[in-house]
Amino acid sequence: TAETALGAGAVALFVARARAADPRFVFDDRAAPAAAAICRRLDGIPLALELAAARVPLLGIEGLAGRLDERFRVLTAGKRTALPRQRTLQATLDWSCGLLSPREQAVFRRLGVFAGSFALAAAADVAVSGEHDEFGVIECLAGLCEKSLVVVDPGDGDVRYRLLETARAYALERLADAGETAAVTRRHALCFRRFCERCFDDWTLLSDAA
Repeated sequence: TAETALGAGAVALFVARARAADPRFVFDDRAAPAAAAICRRLDGIPLALELAAARVPLLGIEGLAGRLDERFRVLTAGKRTALPRQRTLQATLDWSCGLLSPREQAVFRRLGVFAGSFALAAAADVAVSGEHDEFGVIECLAGLCEKSLVVVDPGDGDVRYRLLETARAYALERLADAGETAAVTRRHALCFRRFCERCFDDWTLLSDAA
């Protein structure tokens, strides 16, 4: 499949860069699961993989894989000749998000509370605030998809969206910086509470009809 091919390409890139950084690096059956996990958690992003590979000589592949929860502190070993925005993963995302409008930035960081995919209605429930109505959120979501900060999740039913893991980690940091974590996570909880209540009501109606 295309997803499998993309994963294989990401692993090949990571291994090539790791060998360039450390000629002693051996890609064997022991290293393969850690390499695959690194590529998956970094969403196959080429720059992120290059930054990760540069840390292999220092941390080892398993040590690197175990530290990706702190990816913005770990992936800071970009080439000195690279543009400033390409020297760390944090700088790259700072630059990308700096291109967003203030409204898009607000919606993006609020969508970070979704651990998986989400529907448009849920996005509107969570991201709506005094300066964002439902249609404003839809407009911002379209802009975020165009800039690849939010991706469309293919499926047979309604269209769903998600943030890549790296983008979500960054969004949650920005949410905390904005002092919105408590308010947005509460809206997220209330959104899913309403969803569960609707499911229960529908189940009750079906049971009564039967």
